[in-house]
Amino acid sequence: MVNIIMASGAIMPFLILLIAEEVLRRHAKKYIKLFVLVGAGIFFAGALFLGAVWPVFWLTLFAAYCALSLLIITLFLIKNRNNQNSLFETKMVDSFTIAIAVCSLLVVTEFRGLWPNIPITLGAIGILIFVNTTYALSSEKGSPRELLQDLAIISLSVTLLDIAILILRPGVGFNLMMQVWAFAFAINIVLLGLYRNIENYLDARFGKNLLEKISEIGDNSSLNEIISAHPLTSSGKILGLKELQLYDDETISDFLQERVINRETYTKTKTAEALSNLLDETGANYLLRLNRSPAKFLAIATGQIGFDKKLDTELRIFTLIAERAGND
Repeated sequence: MVNIIMASGAIMPFLILLIAEEVLRRHAKKYIKLFVLVGAGIFFAGALFLGAVWPVFWLTLFAAYCALSLLIITLFLIKNRNNQNSLFETKMVDSFTIAIAVCSLLVVTEFRGLWPNIPITLGAIGILIFVNTTYALSSEKGSPRELLQDLAIISLSVTLLDIAILILRPGVGFNLMMQVWAFAFAINIVLLGLYRNIENYLDARFGKNLLEKISEIGDNSSLNEIISAHPLTSSGKILGLKELQLYDDETISDFLQERVINRETYTKTKTAEALSNLLDETGANYLLRLNRSPAKFLAIATGQIGFDKKLDTELRIFTLIAERAGND
């Protein structure tokens, strides 16, 4: 069991780096990836061959690798936070950075071999906080203020619980109180995750999507009215000939072949690289075609990690409506 935990811990920094790249929509430097990947490989192998009890030297190296990797990832996020195109994008990066920082501080307690006198380990709570924050970002929810507010409320509530127990049972030991605190904190984090799942289900079931918003504005709406109908598109950036002047005719022609474009659209190296540069410049993860001649696109940031087939379908219908309005 210990081997599995240590092996999971070894690959965790690399997985966090991949998520950080997805959040920022840009790649980390090659030497950063190499350091994190090689370290993950070495300590993953160590987890398989060193057994359940690690020598202090290797345990210290592992702790230093985890701390340094998470510090590098945090600095990578901070350095690139201002490259985001919208306020929501910047808040998303800030939330993710805070979650990594909190997770890092709590995971350090898992190295019991380095500090055997601590009463409890809090690594599981750190992972729960990180997972909850990542889930919130993937569903376009959450902000730094909300994350810190959630942590403050949970910390206060479980501390008050400990105080109440001390009043009712004055003889309870410190170690037991810390265990109760950690258990109650973990339960609250799990309940918060369940609440977000229910909230997202209700939003998906009863909330108004992009097409429903467009249907409310009338049949003869202008292109600007259609774009302004939903926060997802109204926060986008229109790209015309001026914004596309750095790209050659062949690349723009490739772009115009698709109504909805994301990083997974092209396999052609030149077009894929041009698209990646354009999305990085605008802080977007989708390009929507608004007009063929002259070329015009809408760059949008959906505020989610990865791509959603349902959203892709809505965006395709949106571009059909937008192109017809632009040509009227």
